[in-house]
Amino acid sequence: MKKFKLILIVASLIMMFVGVNSCTKMDEYKKYVAGGEIVYPGIFDSLKVISGKNRAMITGFIKSDPKVRKYKIFWNGGSDSLEADLHRTGGVDTMKQIVNNLPEGELTFEIRTYDSSDNKSVPMTVSGSIYGDGFQKSIDLFGNRTISSTMFGLDSTLQLQWQDIDSYSNITGMHIYYHSLENELKDTIISAELLAQATVLNDVDISKPMSYNTLFIPEEGDLDTLSTNAIAVPAVSEILVPNSGDPFSSTTDELYDNRWSDLSSWRINAEAKNHGGYGGFSLDGDGTMLDLESGWGAPAILNGKLYQVHTLPAGNYTLDVSPLVWNGIQDTVYLTVAMQDSLPDFNKVQTAANVKFSLLKENASVKFELSKPTKVAFGFQANYIKDGQGFKVKKVHLYYNPL
Repeated sequence: MKKFKLILIVASLIMMFVGVNSCTKMDEYKKYVAGGEIVYPGIFDSLKVISGKNRAMITGFIKSDPKVRKYKIFWNGGSDSLEADLHRTGGVDTMKQIVNNLPEGELTFEIRTYDSSDNKSVPMTVSGSIYGDGFQKSIDLFGNRTISSTMFGLDSTLQLQWQDIDSYSNITGMHIYYHSLENELKDTIISAELLAQATVLNDVDISKPMSYNTLFIPEEGDLDTLSTNAIAVPAVSEILVPNSGDPFSSTTDELYDNRWSDLSSWRINAEAKNHGGYGGFSLDGDGTMLDLESGWGAPAILNGKLYQVHTLPAGNYTLDVSPLVWNGIQDTVYLTVAMQDSLPDFNKVQTAANVKFSLLKENASVKFELSKPTKVAFGFQANYIKDGQGFKVKKVHLYYNPL
C-alpha cells in the first residue's frame, strides 16, 4: 500500500511539472499572438496558372470560411505582389486573377487569403511557365504556314490551299489581309485544320497586295495567342475555270446512249452536238470527259465549237489541256483563245485578229497576255471530215501570272 501511494505522489509531481511547463510555453507563444488564438482564414482549392505572354491568370475556388475578404499573390521571392478583394457569396466563389508584367520563364506564385481582421491564411503555392520574347523569336524562326497554291475564281473568289501541318506545331489559325473589288481593306481569321485545308475568300481584288500571318499558342488553353510577322500571299497561280474537269459535270442527269450530254458552263454550237442533239460531255471507262467525237455511227463535226467566255483580269496566261486522255485525231483541231466574246469560225482561226491557237496533238497549250481586264473566249474547235476520230480531255487549266 505504501508503495502504491509513493507511485501516486510521483505521478502527481510529474503531471504538475508538465502542466507548469506547458503553461510557460503557451504564455511564451501568446506574447507573439497578442494573447489571442491563432486564426487561419480558408484557402483556395485547385489553384492553377494559365500561361500568357508576359502575364498569367491565377485561378482557384474557395468554398469554406465566408469571412475571407481579400487575397494577395506574391512572386519573385515575395518582392512583387498583388492584392485584390474577394466578394463572398456564401457558396463556392472563384478567383480569376490576371498578373501582368511577368518575366519569361518558370515562376512560382504564393497566395494567401485574409479576413476582415487581417488574419492571413497558410501560404498556398502554384507554378507555371510564362512566355515572352524568347518564344516569339522561336515562332518567327519557325515561320508562317505555307500556302501551296492560289487559285482565282471568275466570280472573284480566291482559293488558298494550305500545306499540311502536325498537331505539335501549335498552329491555331491564319490571319489574312486583302482588298475587295471596292478597294476596301479586309481581314479574316481562319481556324487551322491539320490536313487538306483550303480557304475560299469572296470579293477579292487580286491586283492588290495580299498578306497573312500564322497564329500560334504554346499550349491548349493558354491565355494569349502569338503571331508571326505578316508575309505576302503568293501570287495567284491559276484561274479556276467553271466546270474545268476531274470531274466534269453535264447539263442532264440522263445521258444519251448512256454516255453523251452537254457540258455545263460551256457553250457548244449545233454542229458539235452530233450525239442525239448532245455533245461535249461523255461518261465512259475513263470517267467524265470533255469529249468531241465523230464516226462510229455519229455524224461528222464541221466547224464545231466548244468554249467559255469570261472577262479576265490583266496578266499573263497559259491555257493548257495536257495531257490528252485520248487522241484519235486525223483532221485539224484547234485549242483557241480569242480576245472577243466568241470563237471565230474554224476556217478563220489562223488569220483572225486577236486570236491565239495551238494544234491539238499529243498535248496543247496557248499563251497570251492581257494588259487590262478583257473579255476572252477560249476552247476547242474541230472540223472532222474523215470518219472515226476525236479526243478526250480530263482537265482544263488556265494558269496565271500577274503582270
